[in-house]
Amino acid sequence: MSKLQDLRVGLKLAAALTCILMIVMLLGGKSLWSLDRIDTGFRNYESAAEQAMATEELRLAVFDFVGAAREYVARDSGARLQVAFDLYDEIQTQVLGAVDQSRDRYGDAVKATAEEIDAFRTSFVLLTELRTERNRLVAEHIRTPGTEARRGLADFSDRALQAGRAEIAARASKAAMHLLLARDYAARYLESFRQADLDRARLEIRQAQAQSEPLGLRGLDAGVTERLAIMAAALQEISTVYETERAAADRFFGSELDVLESRTAEMLAAAEAVEADSRDALAAERRGVFFTVPIAIAFAALVALLAGLWLTRSVAHPIRGMTAAMGRLADGDTTAKIPAIGRRDEVGQMAQAMQVFKESMIEAERLTAERTEAQEAQIARSRRVEDLTGTFDAAVAQVLRGVSEAAEEMNATAQSMSSISEETRVQATSASGASTQASANVQTVA
Repeated sequence: MSKLQDLRVGLKLAAALTCILMIVMLLGGKSLWSLDRIDTGFRNYESAAEQAMATEELRLAVFDFVGAAREYVARDSGARLQVAFDLYDEIQTQVLGAVDQSRDRYGDAVKATAEEIDAFRTSFVLLTELRTERNRLVAEHIRTPGTEARRGLADFSDRALQAGRAEIAARASKAAMHLLLARDYAARYLESFRQADLDRARLEIRQAQAQSEPLGLRGLDAGVTERLAIMAAALQEISTVYETERAAADRFFGSELDVLESRTAEMLAAAEAVEADSRDALAAERRGVFFTVPIAIAFAALVALLAGLWLTRSVAHPIRGMTAAMGRLADGDTTAKIPAIGRRDEVGQMAQAMQVFKESMIEAERLTAERTEAQEAQIARSRRVEDLTGTFDAAVAQVLRGVSEAAEEMNATAQSMSSISEETRVQATSASGASTQASANVQTVA
């Protein structure tokens, strides 16, 4: 810890800011990484949702295909057959697209569904081939021969009537009636596939054959008998063709459709499972972000707080302490303790400078005290000199007063003597005058 305190303030600030910056960068990196994972999870969820929707659409398209196939089988409609194949092409395109973009269990389910759809189409193609074969059999061996045979019988009946052979014409008409009934019941059979209608059609065609056989000897065209035989054979064969077709249809709309529905259901379940997993993963990522980001922010705030406390304790507190100590020193309190003495950073240098300033103040105070003491000693000496001088002055004054008094007395004596001298001078002057007068008198006398 002392080594940290000895670091330069700039290094401390740089270290604290670097630490905070690293935390912020880590927090930002974590946030960006979390956001990227959330974005990836959202894209995965969006893709899974689109897969689920596409799967549902594919399943609906399969149902439409099956519905078109049912209508084709029920109505024997070429238009519905084309719709069914168009729907299959659409389904195939969707499946191939799903196979290319799918992975894991959903991809396996899509591949299994694609294989089942191919098998389903193969079965449907077989069913259409059987239907086509049945239609060909009906068209070529029942409808066309029946129409030609009816025309032949009608022509033969007309010729017999014209020839006046009413009995032969009636037999021909009766054969034609049985033929029409055979065609009518055959048509009913082809609509409802009731065995009774087929049996009745077979019965009617046999009766038509029975009525027309004797007419061959009476000039009936042999082609009519051949066509009736073709119809009879076709009515015998058509049940086998229908049974084969019905067995194929039962498989197609039964077990194979069940398998296909099962595969599409599994594919939809897999898509929904992938969607649920993606949704759960996205929710988990969001929960993770909402959990880790606040913790990271709190950790960053804690680091920033610790860095601030460290800077406060290592820089601010010593500076405040030195500020307080400087204030006390400014007030003249040299007992103030300088903090951070011994540190090797700028704060320690400032503390050392303050310590020098404090020592200088103490030295100045010492010098001031010595100077004051010297001044006081000098003042005491001055006072003693003044006292001695005063005493001397008093003595001198007293002497001077004595001298003054003596002087005054001498002055008085002098003045008295001066008066006497003046009188003497006057008397001398008078004597001099008298002498001069006497001399003059003498001179005069002389």
